[in-house]
Amino acid sequence: MDLTTLERLPMWVGGGAFSPSTTRYGEVTNPATGEVIRHVPFANAADVDAAVQSAAGALPGWAASPPLRRARVLMKFRDLLERHRKDLARIVTQEHGKTLADAEGSVMRGLEVVEFATGIAHLLKGEHSESVGTDVDSWSIRVPVGVCVGITPFNFPAMVPMWMFPIALGCGNTFVLKPSERDPTLSLRLAELLQAAGLPTGVFNVVHGDKEAVGARRAARGVAHRRDRDDQRQSLRQRRGDLHALGTCGATFRAGRGSGHDGNQRSDSGADVVLFVRRLAELAVRRSARAWPGWRALLYAPQDGYVEMAGRRQCRAGIPHAGAGLGGCAAGR
Repeated sequence: MDLTTLERLPMWVGGGAFSPSTTRYGEVTNPATGEVIRHVPFANAADVDAAVQSAAGALPGWAASPPLRRARVLMKFRDLLERHRKDLARIVTQEHGKTLADAEGSVMRGLEVVEFATGIAHLLKGEHSESVGTDVDSWSIRVPVGVCVGITPFNFPAMVPMWMFPIALGCGNTFVLKPSERDPTLSLRLAELLQAAGLPTGVFNVVHGDKEAVGARRAARGVAHRRDRDDQRQSLRQRRGDLHALGTCGATFRAGRGSGHDGNQRSDSGADVVLFVRRLAELAVRRSARAWPGWRALLYAPQDGYVEMAGRRQCRAGIPHAGAGLGGCAAGR
């Protein structure tokens, strides 16, 4: 559709133009002339919720798609941006007031981020470190976090949104964009180009509005940052529990940042054990890494049945009293 000829802009939800339920509209003016060129809807809570639920519904399928397939969509999107960059620059100039050269430059800065995101298949590779401590390996994996939200400013309507959503989409997340209500048209044009590039329905959504829309979005169900904070708190509590369980073996460790410990645990162990446990503390609290199953056996042997294995590892690590309840540190183990 020719967005520049519309008197009232739509939103973009579920892969197409969406007529909002709101009755509030704002004016979009041309800064060069002061003329009102179109009107933008100010989303209410129901409009925001519709966009978030659309993104949430598209998340499982998009997150499960291979990174290479997601990168191909971004490659096509990058080609479309290059082909239409002058038209995009004219939209920026009409609503923001930049010169055409400046507007086209801002489009190219955003395009460069899209180019970077096309390499997402390589960027999403995890890491593995062997023997970071005694009988401890660590590795990291990267997974989508869910529905992401971008709230962007007036001054760079092309560049700043493209700092956000290409990376988020490439990583398997879905996205809801709330551009500035002063220059909202370009975001709708970007949504059209994403759809033309093959992006599945509901993966990218655009909602217009003022502070009411922002407040509704923060309260919307399914937005990743709210759930992610809760998951991080729960994960940190679990790691603190892990460190307490290890501390009962009599080892020493320095409290990690945010661990909630004021000092050192009781110490009657040697330097090797101090280093061993500090490494584990760093893994569990600071780096949020996943440890090798031997670390799990060390902590949870009584529950999981790895009694002999845990006893051997504790004794090998030099942790005092390791044999208590675990069969002792018999010679030859």
